Amino acid sequence: MRSPILALSLISTLTLSPAVLAFVGTSPLVAWSSDSTLSGLQSLEQAVEAKGPIVSASSVFDELLSGDELCGLKGVLVISQESLHASDLRSTPLLSPFLKTSSLSIPYVASGSVDRLEASIQSLSRSCGARVDTLKAGESITDLKPLEMDRSMRLVQVMAKREEIEGESRETMLAWEDALLAPMVKSFLEAYPDSHLVVLTGHPAVGEMAAVQAERRQESTLEVPSEDYSNLVAPFKGNGNHSTGEKTALLARYDITSTSILTMLGVSFGILIPILGFGIMALTSVSVPPRMDNVKGIQTVTADKKNQ
Repeated sequence: MRSPILALSLISTLTLSPAVLAFVGTSPLVAWSSDSTLSGLQSLEQAVEAKGPIVSASSVFDELLSGDELCGLKGVLVISQESLHASDLRSTPLLSPFLKTSSLSIPYVASGSVDRLEASIQSLSRSCGARVDTLKAGESITDLKPLEMDRSMRLVQVMAKREEIEGESRETMLAWEDALLAPMVKSFLEAYPDSHLVVLTGHPAVGEMAAVQAERRQESTLEVPSEDYSNLVAPFKGNGNHSTGEKTALLARYDITSTSILTMLGVSFGILIPILGFGIMALTSVSVPPRMDNVKGIQTVTADKKNQ
């Protein structure tokens, strides 16, 4: 009886695993722009509507941090906070006013490595002829050197690490990060009010990246392969009202691997047959009492022997 139960467990695992693993290894992405008509913003909005809530980090960075139109901006700021999740943004009261006015908000971006994000920033730097300035969390753009005379864009990247403090709760760490990042966003928006692009996203830590890759490999092995079963169903060709189509084998006309059939088989072998077997065993264990006429016959024979 174990095999049907195992089959049902496997079916339930295959069904539920995408929902359980759907948001593992994701980070939010929030963007503010003085020009809402940027092609990168519009294409990402269309991608989210078409592909669902989760998009890959590589496609996001390629779309958002590319294009000649970005070279016309005066300031571009890219902030990536380590181990940032969509739920963390609910615990950032200082960032909340800016989140409400964002030009683009994607809650679930499949986390990419820091190297991938930095490669996109370097590509933008080469395209626009801008120098990449690096700041730490909590530093201000006023700490940067003035732009050279031949450069018109300020391109800044911030790769913030999450400082794990022993004994401190996650809420305390989020409050600390909120106090560091919110002033940076505010000062940059005030410095370039009419020509800016600010991007806030997250990236996994080194240990988290290995775990994310392992989760994705496990998810890919559990996914049911999409196969074409159209050849298993014979086309309907009939001349009368009661025609059943071409004369083909039964298995060639029906798909016996459908979920409903497998579920019926699992219920039949896993529940109904054990109940039926238990009932048969219970019936066979019941002893039938001797009939009364046989008892009377035995008593008569015994009385005759005594009289003799």
